[in-house]
Amino acid sequence: MFSYCSYFEDMIVLVIHDSVANWTDVNGEFCLDRPFAFANEQSKCQFSREFVDVFFNHTYGQCRNECKVHINGLYGDTYSLRKVNVNFISETTTFDICLQSTINHERSMNINCSSWKNGEYAIFEAHHVCRESNAYCSSIVNTCICHCLNGYIAVGRHCLKANVTLGSACTCVADQQCTGSSFSGLCSDGNCKCQRGYRFIQDKCLSGNLSPG
Repeated sequence: MFSYCSYFEDMIVLVIHDSVANWTDVNGEFCLDRPFAFANEQSKCQFSREFVDVFFNHTYGQCRNECKVHINGLYGDTYSLRKVNVNFISETTTFDICLQSTINHERSMNINCSSWKNGEYAIFEAHHVCRESNAYCSSIVNTCICHCLNGYIAVGRHCLKANVTLGSACTCVADQQCTGSSFSGLCSDGNCKCQRGYRFIQDKCLSGNLSPG
């Protein structure tokens, strides 16, 4: 903050430059487990701006893609985290955090994870353990959100190997995994197979009325 005075005849104009407006919001990109950890903090229903600054300035966790986090209007004394809104590319999930009435200023935390692609993440109920192989997982209000590692897709609550090819040593458990070979897309007995109307010929799926040349 600084100020200077400009003199115009007998009038003094005091111009004040104050960056306090930049102090009233939280804006940044973080791995999802950082804002979720804040929502799980013991002080989430009574916190100060200073506490938020310290909390979000610490490096925390690992992830595939960060999410944009925004808490606005932090200009008073103490606050209560009322809601957390998590926005994905095609859906928004809202969590109620501090439900009891309070004298503290109520605020919402908005988390934008729209950079996550459909089929890359899973959301499921988890009262005790939030964990999944081949994924980064974070928990909030008995809900687990897992972002699959690169090369994996979400099928139900699990992250499975993606783009499995015909004849691959990798086994499959779901049709969605069998996208590594053209005209495949079927998983049967742990192996990717050709679509109906196609035959497996020389490691390829060829139209059923063709024969090897």
